[in-house]
Amino acid sequence: MYASKKVRNFDDISVAGRRFGTFSAAVGSASNVAGGASTVGTAADGFKIGLSGGWFGVATALAGPVTAWFMGIVKKVADRHRFVTVGDFLGYRYSKSAKVIAGAVNGISYAGFVAGQAVTLGAVLSSVIGWDFNASIAVGSLVCIGYTIAGGLPAAVYTDYLQLTTIWLGMAVVGLPVALGMVGGFGALVTSLPAEFFDIGRVGVGSVLGVLIPTALSSFVLQAAYAYAICTRNPSMAVKARYLQSGLYIVPTLAALLIGVCGLVYFGSLDNPSQVLPKMILEIFPSGVAGLVLAAVPAATMSTFDTCLTCSVSSFVQDVYKPLINANPSERHTLIVTRVLMVVVGLFAMLVAMAFPRIIPLILWGYAFGVGALLAPTLAAFFWPRATNGGALAAMLVGGLTQLSLTIWKVLPAAIPPVLVSLPISAIVLFAVSMITQPPDPKVIDGMRWK
Repeated sequence: MYASKKVRNFDDISVAGRRFGTFSAAVGSASNVAGGASTVGTAADGFKIGLSGGWFGVATALAGPVTAWFMGIVKKVADRHRFVTVGDFLGYRYSKSAKVIAGAVNGISYAGFVAGQAVTLGAVLSSVIGWDFNASIAVGSLVCIGYTIAGGLPAAVYTDYLQLTTIWLGMAVVGLPVALGMVGGFGALVTSLPAEFFDIGRVGVGSVLGVLIPTALSSFVLQAAYAYAICTRNPSMAVKARYLQSGLYIVPTLAALLIGVCGLVYFGSLDNPSQVLPKMILEIFPSGVAGLVLAAVPAATMSTFDTCLTCSVSSFVQDVYKPLINANPSERHTLIVTRVLMVVVGLFAMLVAMAFPRIIPLILWGYAFGVGALLAPTLAAFFWPRATNGGALAAMLVGGLTQLSLTIWKVLPAAIPPVLVSLPISAIVLFAVSMITQPPDPKVIDGMRWK
């Protein structure tokens, strides 16, 4: 309700009116990536394979410093032209078609992320409260949809302060020390398990690169990173927020990993490793501690749900609705369309979560398509003046389809992640087509300058 009083137009609801400071942007960004995969999923990986299960968390944290410098550039160009989305940049640099494709990719990908968080939220509520799984998805989703409609990105960040604090307390400050104490301390943990559980390279170089590369590079093309850069007051804050985000995220994530390893020592075996965190919370932790650790799981899920819903709808409205349906809507009309779409996308994601509770593979495919399709043309938009609209569209098509095909059919050896093939192919196509098509307008290139 507090955030809703600050939302008067599309800029307010999508990028908080560009008025956040470094810490608020960092809290929002860290909370966005600290979802169910970073709590329940990371604990399950710790239970199954030990410390090597932490590579997803490490890769997500690395995305901050890897892209920090770039987010300063994004902020400069965005403020010059009042850009809001990834599609705004590509639409200005290339064409309306590029804008629509970028918006659709981000909109669909983030709708999938929303569905994935709804599944996790439903699983937690149903296992703890005893509700029906679908009813749990519905209740959790409707709460998140409600406050996101009211306040957009500001509401997401204001609630993220409480949610991130709960995640830190539940996982790092209270949860991990209690879990270690129950197995006799870290020294006892090490001596209780084979050495392979403490080998960070256990999963193999190919698997590590397959996680590190696309995850660390994803912020170059995904809307949430742009939104949390643009929502700051100046480029310096955008850069600092990316570094701070990584520190806020990595500590509770690695704590969840070690809690999962402690669960292996305590339980010995489980039919479903994904249940290690809920079982430890409900069966082992003292009641007061259990409540705090338990609250950290839906807090992490909700903090990702709200930002992903905002990013999905912002991309659809700015990059698909406006170019194809209504090019010059009033601010009031845009705000109404945004809130209506938040209901539509949120309910659609909720229904998908109910129908396909094993949504994670679909999310990963959409995620892979986003990196494979958009990374080369996006970087070229900023750093290669000769890149053309034809080259960008061809790179999006070829890179995206290559990434999806290799991910689905798995024709590559396990040591070669698909992104190592799709990105070079996308870049080659971009270069080749750009060199045989007409150069872009010099005025457009000047508009993208950031030095």
